[in-house]
Amino acid sequence: MRRWSTAFTPEVAARVTARVLNVVGERSEPGFIRGADSVQSCFPHAERFTLPDATHFLMVEQPDDMAAELRRFLRAHPIK
Repeated sequence: MRRWSTAFTPEVAARVTARVLNVVGERSEPGFIRGADSVQSCFPHAERFTLPDATHFLMVEQPDDMAAELRRFLRAHPIK
């Protein structure tokens, strides 16, 4: 089994044509923030959304706010 860091390369990321929503909680641990930064570097076109006053468990902590952002993103970028 290949590790994520070696299997997912910039060349692989460049083949992704779908819109990307990069979500992170404002109070997430530093490792999760770095992970979101890495996602952003792989997908510079990604929309970054930081949920205020949330940790990595943002969907549990703030389900209504997270659902609202997902609805906004999907309305802005409908799947065709």
